[in-house]
Amino acid sequence: PAMHLAKLLANELDSQVRIAGLNSLNRIGFDSERMIPLLLPALDSEESDLKQEGLSGILSLRPDGKAAVPHLIKRLLVDDPTKRKQAIDLLGRMGNDAVVAVPKLIAVLGQSDESEKHIIQNALIEIGTAAIPSLLESAKDIPLAKLMRETWQTECIGSIGIQAVSSLTSALKKHPDNGAGLLSLVALNKIGDKSLSTRQAILPFMDHENAVFRGAALTAFVASTAKPNTLMPRLQAAMGDTNSLVRQAAMDALASLGSSAKGATTALVNSLDDKDAGVQLSAIRAIGKLESDDSVLAERLVKFLEGANEETRLAVVVSLGGFRKLPDTAINSLVKVLEVEHAETQSAVFGALAKMGNSAKPALPALNAAINHNSDAIRASALNALAKVESNEDKLLKALQAKLGDKSTPVRHTAIRELGELGSGARSAGPSLFARFDTSDDRQITMEALRKIRVRDVQLYISILSNQEPLVRFFACQALRRAGKKAKPAEEELRKLQKDSYDFVRREARRALDSIE
Repeated sequence: PAMHLAKLLANELDSQVRIAGLNSLNRIGFDSERMIPLLLPALDSEESDLKQEGLSGILSLRPDGKAAVPHLIKRLLVDDPTKRKQAIDLLGRMGNDAVVAVPKLIAVLGQSDESEKHIIQNALIEIGTAAIPSLLESAKDIPLAKLMRETWQTECIGSIGIQAVSSLTSALKKHPDNGAGLLSLVALNKIGDKSLSTRQAILPFMDHENAVFRGAALTAFVASTAKPNTLMPRLQAAMGDTNSLVRQAAMDALASLGSSAKGATTALVNSLDDKDAGVQLSAIRAIGKLESDDSVLAERLVKFLEGANEETRLAVVVSLGGFRKLPDTAINSLVKVLEVEHAETQSAVFGALAKMGNSAKPALPALNAAINHNSDAIRASALNALAKVESNEDKLLKALQAKLGDKSTPVRHTAIRELGELGSGARSAGPSLFARFDTSDDRQITMEALRKIRVRDVQLYISILSNQEPLVRFFACQALRRAGKKAKPAEEELRKLQKDSYDFVRREARRALDSIE
């Protein structure tokens, strides 16, 4: 019967009959070699249900799903991008069964646009550890310096995760001097497996004759150590390496340790005089992680702002933001950086000033000017900093209220959130805050702020009892319940909510009425 049905389906035109027939053959486990010729045409059907039946059939072929792989590989070469995407997706979902397709997927990736590359990468990740040998092979001839940066291979292997570790440590033995070995080190760093066997596999590369390998091994070793602060002597030794790549890797590793690296402060400061600009930059970034309050060190970093390029200037600003305290001269230098029209740097300045709090008072004129900047992002970050630096509550309240009607959602949300942080001191802003309930994007954060402020004006809560958002109506009922008999003016509106379409609103309205009575 199954053979007879298969012959009928080969010439059947009715899509519903084909769907039912394919489903039946699939359920009885019809031989995959005979099933594939029936499924492939279904994949190209314009009927979505028939196409779906074809996809499901390919993924459930028995006894051997691998039989479909050669046919799907052929579809990787067709001109139709939709068919290629379909084949890529199927191969990924087949997992380990599609391992023979991995080299072809990698080859196609090299000729694809960004969208298709992303789909292929996802397929390789789904295939999993079986794809790793080919991924490593693809890196053999890539320049080593390029592999130290983020590559699509690193991204794929990193996403495969801990299951990839065994293959990577084995690859270190097989490929100790080429791109496959270096990619293994870079991927191990990304995965961060903390096992002893992983550290033992990495350790020999710390003394590799090639500095690129030494640097990658150092970074991977730190990532694989549960207590990286125990590596301080090794990292300080690496800071004296003859090659700048290794010195830079040591700086970056120290930066990852944060304040635990304070013991290396002297060595980091000395590295600010390194002849290599990359090492200097990494030293600047690492110093910012130490949570220092050394004013002399802060002044030393400020000197790098003079004539600095964009990257260095940003690194110095971020690093100064990591200090627990800054001298006024450093704060004034940060304010001067705001003259540079570069959004990321300006936002970093505001972030640094926010961390300084009241001690950044010399920056107040600049902050008050920046909250009216043309850039939405700059206004938001400047307003956030102003809320941390301004100690005069009345001035701050006025500035925050003025931004409640800003066209930018992040700016409004910053103002609303910071008003909430003022607590009862922001009660005078109640009417302006309740007006934000007219904007759907602002409702949730406004409720959060008002819970902290505890506005007492019953009429304001009555005004939102008819809001289209049920959570807002519930919020108003809660507040009126707490007000007790003072909420008597809300009685009529609360009774209407006893017929609300949401049960939780009806219940809270009844509770509010009970508290009034």
